[in-house]
Amino acid sequence: MVSICSNCIGIINNELSNSTLCDKCREVLENPHYKDFPDIFYKQMQDFLDSRSKKSIIFGFSGGLDSTVTLSHLVKECKIRNIKIIPITIDYGFKGKKTWGNINNVLNFFKLKENHVVYDICSRKVKSKEIEEFFGPDLTVFNFYKKSYLSSRLPCGKLCNHILDISYQKILSEDNESFLVTGGDTPKINKEGKYSIYWETKGFIVVRGGCAFHNTKKRNINYIKEKKIPWKDPQCGGYDTDCLLPGAILFNMQNKNSEHSLEETAKKLPILFDYFSERVRWGIIEKEVALESVMNYDLASEESLKEIKYLCNKGL
Repeated sequence: MVSICSNCIGIINNELSNSTLCDKCREVLENPHYKDFPDIFYKQMQDFLDSRSKKSIIFGFSGGLDSTVTLSHLVKECKIRNIKIIPITIDYGFKGKKTWGNINNVLNFFKLKENHVVYDICSRKVKSKEIEEFFGPDLTVFNFYKKSYLSSRLPCGKLCNHILDISYQKILSEDNESFLVTGGDTPKINKEGKYSIYWETKGFIVVRGGCAFHNTKKRNINYIKEKKIPWKDPQCGGYDTDCLLPGAILFNMQNKNSEHSLEETAKKLPILFDYFSERVRWGIIEKEVALESVMNYDLASEESLKEIKYLCNKGL
């Protein structure tokens, strides 16, 4: 039987610990600055924007819910400081027409369309030993994602981040820029061992805007409605709002069955526990919602399934 953390939904190994908290929750809750984190992260963003002598920022705009709400906050903050926002969207072939519709509608709403840059990496060759081990050598980005779908292997996490990070690194280096602002909603531990909105990755630093603005899933949905932002849920599944792949792959992996026990998910899809545990721990998602999510998978809609099949058959 799976034992879960009393604070988040992280899995606890009872043979190794008598605690009701997982190690990560214990570390966060025992931090002397725990109650002050929202103010600390917001101030980090304020300091970052105040220090922008270039008077511009590059924003990784995926077109998803978190990304859209973060962009809205940035528009307000950057207007005060006369900072130009340059939204960057990476096209890997599987965003889907509804997400592209959201991207265009949102950017027009904020009058940022003329600043937008789409970086097409579909035909770029993938250079990763780990990816080659799974799918063989000489793959394009599009074919990597296509094979991920056809083989029902989730690319989310390390493999996908590797591809996107390389793309962002190239974009930033061409602009002589070191920082990429994103809609990332949780903090990371920096080199000094402190929780921060700054996350150093391959040759650049990610500024996690969703964390700085204390975005939560419920708050984001209400914010979109209150501000009348022209964003609509693409219903692509997979706990995602800007990519066709996760929901469609979960659909294939689970033979169209969305309901599973905690034990099944812990064994087959530990990445879901990691994802939801982190967001419960930081107040992004309620614990009850997270538990329901790991036992009742968010599968792709019929429309999304048809679209991803069409894209795979069509190719580049």
